[in-house]
Amino acid sequence: MPVERIHKPIVGSENNGIVTVTGISSSGKDYLVNLAAKKEPSLIGGRVRLFHFGSELTQVVAQNMPHTLSNGRDSLKNLPPALLTEYVEETLRKLLGVQPVVQLTHVVVNQQGKLMVNPKSENTTLAKAYLYVWSDPALIYSWRLAELAKRNRTIESIDDISFHQEIALATTTILSRKLGAGMFVVYNICDDVNENVDQINNIIEELLV
Repeated sequence: MPVERIHKPIVGSENNGIVTVTGISSSGKDYLVNLAAKKEPSLIGGRVRLFHFGSELTQVVAQNMPHTLSNGRDSLKNLPPALLTEYVEETLRKLLGVQPVVQLTHVVVNQQGKLMVNPKSENTTLAKAYLYVWSDPALIYSWRLAELAKRNRTIESIDDISFHQEIALATTTILSRKLGAGMFVVYNICDDVNENVDQINNIIEELLV
């Protein structure tokens, strides 16, 4: 089963018109959502806005501290926590203003070697559903190695990637239940890409249109 429905959104909940697509770096979430947008351009990018949280956050930081982004958005990890929180809150306000929207983001972030989660951000977002993209840790490792020329970051071991992924999945599941949001797991397996793309579009249309 390429996409597993863990639970539906609570009927009658007042959650926002936001579907959060998440997963650890290089799991393939951007790849799958971009394919979904190309297949149904009237949906994602048409009736529903696509919001890359990391890119939007980088723009906010660049407007305020243009000299801090020598390594692009990877430099965000080195910002003082208080400043980062301020810019995250500003980016969240932008997100809430463009509904209905699919946002690509990280629920659990590797911040200077520590796995961090911000429940306040998730409470503010109050998404209607989470789509968690899961991939084989060995594949994630190989995809990250292939990105080294474009991104300056420490490469985790396959075991660390697996650990990070399972923590992020469990955390997202707990948050989704607490917030009354739906929860889906998208298993990013090469043979199932077309089916995954179709199901992602179906979920987004069902929940946001």
